[in-house]
Amino acid sequence: MVINRKFQNSKCAEDVNKAVIEELGHIKKYVKSITADNGPEFIRFHELESALNTKIFFLPKKLIDILSCSLDNIFQNG
Repeated sequence: MVINRKFQNSKCAEDVNKAVIEELGHIKKYVKSITADNGPEFIRFHELESALNTKIFFLPKKLIDILSCSLDNIFQNG
């Protein structure tokens, strides 16, 4: 499942945590894990793990670069 939400300050860990908990809190028993990039908005990931009783994993930097290039190509080539 992918959830997208626009933020005023997308790098604010507190805002991101609040939004993730709002989106997933009611289905937390089904949330087995969350995979995030290495952005500063996930610096407080331990709070999410506790609130949702799940584990958070982070993408390796190299994979993030590969995925970014792939997505850029998809959107540019339509």
